Amino acid sequence: PLLKLGRTRRRLSQLDLALDVGMSECHLRLLETGRAEPSGYAIRQICEALGMSAPDQNVILMFAGFAPQSSNASWSADVRGVVDRIHRPYPEWP
Repeated sequence: PLLKLGRTRRRLSQLDLALDVGMSECHLRLLETGRAEPSGYAIRQICEALGMSAPDQNVILMFAGFAPQSSNASWSADVRGVVDRIHRPYPEWP
C-alpha cells in the first residue's frame, strides 16, 4: 500500500513506474496488491524511482521485513569489502 501511495502522489501510472524501474507492469501490480513478495532490491529501486528520502525508504524496507539501509556509505563499503574477502574461495591470508 505504501508503494502505491507514493506512485499515485507522484501521478505516475503503473506502466510509467515499471518502465523507470525496469520491471514489468504486471509484476509491479502484483507487488502493490500484495500478491507477490518484493525483494529488498526491488523495494529500493522503486523507492529511488519515486524519489523517496532515505528515512522513507527505511520505513518501507522495515514494513516489508528487511533491514533498513545504513546512512553511512563508507561503513557499508568497509563491511562489503570484509564480506567479499571472507567469501573468496581462497582468501588471502596476511
